[in-house]
Amino acid sequence: MANIYISYSQKDNKVVDIMINRLKELGHTILTANYHLKLEISLPRSIVYEDIRELVHKSEVAIVVFTENYIDSDHRFESNTIISYAKNENKLIIPIVIGDVLPPNSYFEINWARISSNRIDELHECIKKIEHVISVFESKITEIKEQEETQKEEKQKVVKRVIESQVLKDVLFGLRMREIINKFIALLFYILTVGLLVGAARLAYYTILDTVKDIKDTNLYYYIYIGLKNLVIIGLLITSSRYSFKLGQVLMREGVRQGDRLHAINYGKFFLSSFQDRLSFEEMKDLFKDWNIDNNKESKGTVVDDMDSVREIDTKTTGEIVEQLCKLGDQFGKIGEMIAKMKK
Repeated sequence: MANIYISYSQKDNKVVDIMINRLKELGHTILTANYHLKLEISLPRSIVYEDIRELVHKSEVAIVVFTENYIDSDHRFESNTIISYAKNENKLIIPIVIGDVLPPNSYFEINWARISSNRIDELHECIKKIEHVISVFESKITEIKEQEETQKEEKQKVVKRVIESQVLKDVLFGLRMREIINKFIALLFYILTVGLLVGAARLAYYTILDTVKDIKDTNLYYYIYIGLKNLVIIGLLITSSRYSFKLGQVLMREGVRQGDRLHAINYGKFFLSSFQDRLSFEEMKDLFKDWNIDNNKESKGTVVDDMDSVREIDTKTTGEIVEQLCKLGDQFGKIGEMIAKMKK
Protein backbone atom coordinates (compact mmCIF):
# COMPACT_ATOMS: atom_id res chain seq x y z
CA MET A 1 0.00 0.00 0.00
CA ALA A 2 1.09 3.56 -0.73
CA ASN A 3 1.79 6.66 1.33
CA ILE A 4 -0.51 9.34 -0.12
CA TYR A 5 -0.08 13.06 0.44
CA ILE A 6 -3.31 15.04 -0.05
CA SER A 7 -3.28 18.82 -0.47
CA TYR A 8 -6.68 20.48 -0.03
CA SER A 9 -8.51 23.40 1.53
CA GLN A 10 -9.87 22.92 5.05
CA LYS A 11 -13.16 24.36 3.82
CA ASP A 12 -13.61 21.21 1.71
CA ASN A 13 -13.30 18.81 4.66
CA LYS A 14 -16.68 17.23 4.04
CA VAL A 15 -15.77 15.97 0.57
CA VAL A 16 -12.11 15.24 1.24
CA ASP A 17 -12.85 13.28 4.45
CA ILE A 18 -14.91 10.80 2.41
CA MET A 19 -11.94 10.30 0.11
CA ILE A 20 -9.47 9.98 3.00
CA ASN A 21 -11.59 7.44 4.87
CA ARG A 22 -12.08 5.31 1.76
CA LEU A 23 -8.37 5.32 0.92
CA LYS A 24 -7.56 4.36 4.51
CA GLU A 25 -10.02 1.45 4.26
CA LEU A 26 -8.08 0.27 1.21
CA GLY A 27 -4.92 0.18 3.33
CA HIS A 28 -3.22 3.40 2.23
CA THR A 29 -1.51 5.82 4.61
CA ILE A 30 -2.68 9.43 4.32
CA LEU A 31 -0.33 12.35 4.89
CA THR A 32 -1.52 15.94 5.27
CA ALA A 33 0.31 19.18 6.00
CA ASN A 34 0.68 20.17 9.65
CA TYR A 35 -0.11 23.81 9.00
CA HIS A 36 -3.64 22.85 7.86
CA LEU A 37 -4.43 22.41 11.55
CA LYS A 38 -3.08 25.88 12.40
CA LEU A 39 -4.92 28.11 9.99
CA GLU A 40 -5.25 30.78 12.63
CA ILE A 41 -1.45 31.22 12.50
CA SER A 42 0.12 32.97 9.52
CA LEU A 43 3.21 30.89 8.71
CA PRO A 44 6.08 32.07 6.47
CA ARG A 45 6.03 30.47 3.03
CA SER A 46 9.52 29.06 3.55
CA ILE A 47 8.17 26.90 6.41
CA VAL A 48 5.15 25.88 4.33
CA TYR A 49 7.34 24.88 1.35
CA GLU A 50 9.70 22.91 3.58
CA ASP A 51 6.71 21.07 5.06
CA ILE A 52 5.46 20.27 1.55
CA ARG A 53 8.89 19.06 0.42
CA GLU A 54 9.13 16.68 3.38
CA LEU A 55 5.62 15.30 2.81
CA VAL A 56 6.22 14.75 -0.92
CA HIS A 57 9.48 12.99 -0.11
CA LYS A 58 7.75 10.63 2.36
CA SER A 59 4.90 9.76 -0.01
CA GLU A 60 4.66 7.79 -3.24
CA VAL A 61 1.51 9.59 -4.46
CA ALA A 62 0.51 13.26 -4.30
CA ILE A 63 -3.19 14.15 -4.69
CA VAL A 64 -4.16 17.80 -5.14
CA VAL A 65 -7.87 18.61 -4.71
CA PHE A 66 -8.67 21.75 -6.72
CA THR A 67 -11.87 23.50 -5.64
CA GLU A 68 -13.05 27.08 -5.66
CA ASN A 69 -11.93 27.37 -2.03
CA TYR A 70 -8.49 26.00 -2.93
CA ILE A 71 -8.00 28.33 -5.91
CA ASP A 72 -9.12 31.42 -3.96
CA SER A 73 -6.75 30.76 -1.05
CA ASP A 74 -2.99 30.64 -0.56
CA HIS A 75 -3.15 26.94 -1.39
CA ARG A 76 -2.86 27.84 -5.07
CA PHE A 77 0.81 28.64 -4.43
CA GLU A 78 1.29 25.20 -2.90
CA SER A 79 0.19 23.37 -6.04
CA ASN A 80 3.14 24.61 -8.11
CA THR A 81 5.53 23.64 -5.33
CA ILE A 82 3.96 20.18 -5.06
CA ILE A 83 4.24 19.40 -8.77
CA SER A 84 7.84 20.65 -8.84
CA TYR A 85 8.97 18.44 -5.93
CA ALA A 86 6.90 15.46 -7.13
CA LYS A 87 8.41 15.55 -10.64
CA ASN A 88 11.94 15.81 -9.27
CA GLU A 89 11.38 12.67 -7.15
CA ASN A 90 9.34 10.73 -9.75
CA LYS A 91 6.19 10.66 -7.62
CA LEU A 92 2.71 9.94 -8.98
CA ILE A 93 0.62 13.14 -9.21
CA ILE A 94 -3.20 12.90 -9.28
CA PRO A 95 -5.07 16.22 -9.66
CA ILE A 96 -8.80 16.14 -8.76
CA VAL A 97 -10.94 19.06 -9.92
CA ILE A 98 -14.27 19.62 -8.13
CA GLY A 99 -16.69 22.14 -9.60
CA ASP A 100 -16.21 24.65 -12.40
CA VAL A 101 -12.58 25.58 -11.76
CA LEU A 102 -9.34 25.03 -13.65
CA PRO A 103 -6.02 23.94 -12.15
CA PRO A 104 -2.86 26.01 -12.78
CA ASN A 105 -1.19 25.79 -16.18
CA SER A 106 1.54 23.52 -14.81
CA TYR A 107 -1.10 20.77 -14.38
CA PHE A 108 -2.46 20.91 -17.93
CA GLU A 109 -0.01 18.26 -19.14
CA ILE A 110 -1.34 15.83 -16.51
CA ASN A 111 -4.66 13.98 -16.80
CA TRP A 112 -6.97 15.04 -13.99
CA ALA A 113 -10.29 13.75 -12.69
CA ARG A 114 -13.26 16.14 -12.68
CA ILE A 115 -16.14 15.83 -10.23
CA SER A 116 -19.31 17.90 -10.20
CA SER A 117 -20.06 19.74 -6.99
CA ASN A 118 -22.15 17.80 -4.45
CA ARG A 119 -22.06 14.57 -6.51
CA ILE A 120 -21.06 11.90 -4.01
CA ASP A 121 -21.58 9.11 -6.55
CA GLU A 122 -19.00 10.68 -8.84
CA LEU A 123 -16.65 10.99 -5.89
CA HIS A 124 -16.87 7.23 -5.17
CA GLU A 125 -16.27 6.48 -8.84
CA CYS A 126 -13.27 8.81 -8.79
CA ILE A 127 -11.86 7.01 -5.75
CA LYS A 128 -12.07 3.69 -7.64
CA LYS A 129 -10.13 5.21 -10.53
CA ILE A 130 -7.56 6.60 -8.12
CA GLU A 131 -7.12 3.15 -6.58
CA HIS A 132 -6.62 1.61 -10.03
CA VAL A 133 -4.03 4.24 -11.01
CA ILE A 134 -2.19 3.75 -7.73
CA SER A 135 -2.18 -0.05 -8.17
CA VAL A 136 -0.69 0.27 -11.67
CA PHE A 137 1.89 2.75 -10.40
CA GLU A 138 2.86 0.49 -7.48
CA SER A 139 3.25 -2.46 -9.85
CA LYS A 140 5.63 -0.45 -12.02
CA ILE A 141 7.59 0.73 -8.98
CA THR A 142 7.85 -2.85 -7.69
CA GLU A 143 9.04 -4.06 -11.09
CA ILE A 144 11.63 -1.28 -11.30
CA LYS A 145 12.91 -2.06 -7.79
CA GLU A 146 13.20 -5.75 -8.64
CA GLN A 147 15.17 -4.91 -11.79
CA GLU A 148 17.43 -2.58 -9.82
CA GLU A 149 18.00 -5.26 -7.18
CA THR A 150 18.82 -7.82 -9.87
CA GLN A 151 21.26 -5.43 -11.54
CA LYS A 152 22.80 -4.63 -8.17
CA GLU A 153 23.44 -8.32 -7.48
CA GLU A 154 24.89 -8.82 -10.96
CA LYS A 155 27.19 -5.81 -10.51
CA GLN A 156 28.37 -7.13 -7.16
CA LYS A 157 29.20 -10.49 -8.75
CA VAL A 158 31.08 -8.83 -11.63
CA VAL A 159 33.05 -6.53 -9.32
CA LYS A 160 33.91 -9.37 -6.95
CA ARG A 161 34.99 -11.60 -9.84
CA VAL A 162 37.23 -8.89 -11.29
CA ILE A 163 38.79 -7.71 -8.02
CA GLU A 164 39.47 -11.24 -6.76
CA SER A 165 40.63 -12.67 -10.10
CA GLN A 166 44.07 -14.28 -10.25
CA VAL A 167 44.81 -12.46 -13.50
CA LEU A 168 44.46 -9.07 -11.81
CA LYS A 169 46.57 -10.22 -8.87
CA ASP A 170 49.31 -11.35 -11.27
CA VAL A 171 49.17 -8.01 -13.11
CA LEU A 172 49.48 -6.06 -9.85
CA PHE A 173 52.37 -8.23 -8.67
CA GLY A 174 54.17 -7.83 -12.01
CA LEU A 175 53.73 -4.05 -11.99
CA ARG A 176 54.95 -3.81 -8.41
CA MET A 177 58.06 -5.91 -9.12
CA ARG A 178 58.91 -3.98 -12.31
CA GLU A 179 58.52 -0.70 -10.44
CA ILE A 180 60.91 -1.83 -7.68
CA ILE A 181 63.48 -3.30 -10.09
CA ASN A 182 63.49 -0.30 -12.45
CA LYS A 183 63.88 2.19 -9.61
CA PHE A 184 66.62 0.11 -7.97
CA ILE A 185 68.64 -0.19 -11.20
CA ALA A 186 68.10 3.53 -11.88
CA LEU A 187 69.55 4.29 -8.44
CA LEU A 188 72.60 2.14 -9.25
CA PHE A 189 73.14 4.08 -12.48
CA TYR A 190 72.91 7.37 -10.57
CA ILE A 191 75.56 6.10 -8.14
CA LEU A 192 77.71 5.01 -11.09
CA THR A 193 77.34 8.49 -12.61
CA VAL A 194 78.63 10.12 -9.44
CA GLY A 195 81.49 7.61 -9.27
CA LEU A 196 82.56 8.30 -12.86
CA LEU A 197 82.51 12.06 -12.32
CA VAL A 198 84.52 11.71 -9.11
CA GLY A 199 87.00 9.44 -10.96
CA ALA A 200 87.40 11.97 -13.76
CA ALA A 201 88.00 14.76 -11.25
CA ARG A 202 90.58 12.71 -9.31
CA LEU A 203 92.39 11.74 -12.52
CA ALA A 204 92.58 15.38 -13.61
CA TYR A 205 93.84 16.42 -10.18
CA TYR A 206 96.59 13.78 -9.93
CA THR A 207 97.66 14.36 -13.54
CA ILE A 208 98.27 18.04 -12.82
CA LEU A 209 99.95 17.20 -9.50
CA ASP A 210 102.35 14.68 -11.08
CA THR A 211 103.14 17.02 -13.96
CA VAL A 212 104.08 19.87 -11.62
CA LYS A 213 106.13 17.51 -9.42
CA ASP A 214 108.24 15.99 -12.24
CA ILE A 215 108.41 18.97 -14.58
CA LYS A 216 112.23 19.22 -14.39
CA ASP A 217 112.92 15.54 -15.00
CA THR A 218 110.96 14.91 -18.19
CA ASN A 219 110.98 16.44 -21.66
CA LEU A 220 108.07 18.40 -23.15
CA TYR A 221 106.84 15.62 -25.46
CA TYR A 222 106.21 13.41 -22.48
CA TYR A 223 103.90 16.03 -20.95
CA ILE A 224 102.07 16.39 -24.23
CA TYR A 225 101.58 12.63 -24.42
CA ILE A 226 100.39 12.33 -20.80
CA GLY A 227 98.10 15.33 -21.18
CA LEU A 228 96.46 13.97 -24.33
CA LYS A 229 96.04 10.51 -22.85
CA ASN A 230 94.45 11.82 -19.67
CA LEU A 231 92.22 14.20 -21.62
CA VAL A 232 90.91 11.28 -23.64
CA ILE A 233 90.32 9.23 -20.51
CA ILE A 234 88.60 12.14 -18.74
CA GLY A 235 86.44 12.76 -21.81
CA LEU A 236 85.43 9.10 -21.93
CA LEU A 237 84.64 9.12 -18.21
CA ILE A 238 82.46 12.22 -18.59
CA THR A 239 80.70 10.69 -21.61
CA SER A 240 80.14 7.44 -19.70
CA SER A 241 78.75 9.34 -16.72
CA ARG A 242 76.37 11.21 -19.00
CA TYR A 243 75.25 7.95 -20.61
CA SER A 244 74.84 6.34 -17.19
CA PHE A 245 72.77 9.29 -15.98
CA LYS A 246 70.50 9.08 -19.04
CA LEU A 247 69.99 5.36 -18.50
CA GLY A 248 69.09 6.05 -14.88
CA GLN A 249 66.54 8.64 -16.02
CA VAL A 250 64.97 6.19 -18.48
CA LEU A 251 64.65 3.43 -15.89
CA MET A 252 63.39 5.79 -13.19
CA ARG A 253 60.77 7.16 -15.58
CA GLU A 254 59.67 3.64 -16.41
CA GLY A 255 59.48 2.81 -12.70
CA VAL A 256 57.27 5.85 -12.15
CA ARG A 257 55.04 4.72 -15.03
CA GLN A 258 54.62 1.30 -13.45
CA GLY A 259 53.79 2.98 -10.15
CA ASP A 260 51.18 5.18 -11.86
CA ARG A 261 49.56 2.14 -13.49
CA LEU A 262 49.56 0.34 -10.16
CA HIS A 263 47.95 3.34 -8.48
CA ALA A 264 45.34 3.62 -11.25
CA ILE A 265 44.31 -0.02 -10.90
CA ASN A 266 44.12 0.17 -7.09
CA TYR A 267 42.07 3.36 -7.36
CA GLY A 268 39.81 1.62 -9.89
CA LYS A 269 39.26 -1.23 -7.43
CA PHE A 270 38.34 1.25 -4.69
CA PHE A 271 36.07 3.19 -7.07
CA LEU A 272 34.26 0.02 -8.17
CA SER A 273 33.78 -1.19 -4.60
CA SER A 274 32.47 2.19 -3.43
CA PHE A 275 30.25 3.22 -6.37
CA GLN A 276 29.23 -0.05 -8.02
CA ASP A 277 25.54 0.64 -7.30
CA ARG A 278 25.65 3.93 -9.22
CA LEU A 279 27.62 2.71 -12.22
CA SER A 280 26.00 1.25 -15.30
CA PHE A 281 27.51 -1.79 -17.00
CA GLU A 282 28.75 0.44 -19.84
CA GLU A 283 30.52 2.75 -17.38
CA MET A 284 32.08 -0.25 -15.64
CA LYS A 285 33.25 -1.57 -19.02
CA ASP A 286 34.86 1.78 -19.87
CA LEU A 287 36.55 1.84 -16.47
CA PHE A 288 38.04 -1.64 -17.01
CA LYS A 289 39.20 -0.67 -20.50
CA ASP A 290 41.21 2.33 -19.27
CA TRP A 291 42.75 0.68 -16.21
CA ASN A 292 46.20 -0.07 -17.61
CA ILE A 293 46.58 2.77 -20.12
CA ASP A 294 49.25 5.43 -19.63
CA ASN A 295 47.42 8.71 -20.30
CA ASN A 296 50.34 10.98 -19.42
CA LYS A 297 51.15 12.76 -22.68
CA GLU A 298 54.55 13.87 -21.41
CA SER A 299 55.69 10.29 -20.75
CA LYS A 300 54.57 8.57 -23.94
CA GLY A 301 56.85 5.99 -25.53
CA THR A 302 58.50 2.76 -24.49
CA VAL A 303 61.80 1.95 -22.81
CA VAL A 304 63.23 0.97 -26.20
CA ASP A 305 62.30 4.38 -27.63
CA ASP A 306 63.94 6.13 -24.68
CA MET A 307 67.07 3.99 -25.01
CA ASP A 308 67.32 4.80 -28.72
CA SER A 309 67.08 8.51 -27.99
CA VAL A 310 69.77 8.21 -25.29
CA ARG A 311 72.03 6.31 -27.72
CA GLU A 312 71.58 8.98 -30.40
CA ILE A 313 72.34 11.82 -27.98
CA ASP A 314 75.44 10.19 -26.50
CA THR A 315 76.80 9.05 -29.87
CA LYS A 316 76.63 12.65 -31.01
CA THR A 317 78.20 13.86 -27.75
CA THR A 318 81.03 11.31 -27.95
CA GLY A 319 81.77 12.30 -31.54
CA GLU A 320 81.96 15.95 -30.57
CA ILE A 321 84.34 15.18 -27.69
CA VAL A 322 86.64 13.09 -29.91
CA GLU A 323 86.65 15.84 -32.52
CA GLN A 324 87.61 18.44 -29.91
CA LEU A 325 90.34 16.16 -28.54
CA CYS A 326 91.79 15.70 -32.05
CA LYS A 327 91.90 19.46 -32.53
CA LEU A 328 93.50 19.83 -29.12
CA GLY A 329 96.10 17.19 -30.05
CA ASP A 330 96.96 19.09 -33.24
CA GLN A 331 97.47 22.25 -31.20
CA PHE A 332 99.76 20.42 -28.78
CA GLY A 333 101.72 19.00 -31.74
CA LYS A 334 102.24 22.44 -33.21
CA ILE A 335 103.36 23.78 -29.85
CA GLY A 336 105.83 20.89 -29.53
CA GLU A 337 107.28 21.58 -32.97
CA MET A 338 107.70 25.26 -32.12
CA ILE A 339 109.51 24.41 -28.88
CA ALA A 340 111.80 21.95 -30.70
CA LYS A 341 112.76 24.61 -33.28
CA MET A 342 113.47 27.11 -30.52
CA LYS A 343 115.84 24.63 -28.82
CA LYS A 344 117.80 24.19 -32.05
